[in-house]
Amino acid sequence: MTQFFPPETFIDRLLKRMGRPRAFRVEGGNANYGVFRATPEPLWRSLFRKKGAAPPDGWMYRPGE
Repeated sequence: MTQFFPPETFIDRLLKRMGRPRAFRVEGGNANYGVFRATPEPLWRSLFRKKGAAPPDGWMYRPGE
């Protein structure tokens, strides 16, 4: 299964330094080929989440975080 994550931006790096990494939801794509794309969590939702909290249901952090 291939997952396409958007490139990491300045805001993503800033949130990670603050202890609130941006979560992603894997959706859409072609299930026959196992190719999916990831949609980032809205900025304000990730900014106001408690520091070090688990991602919301149905969301995940970028692999390696």
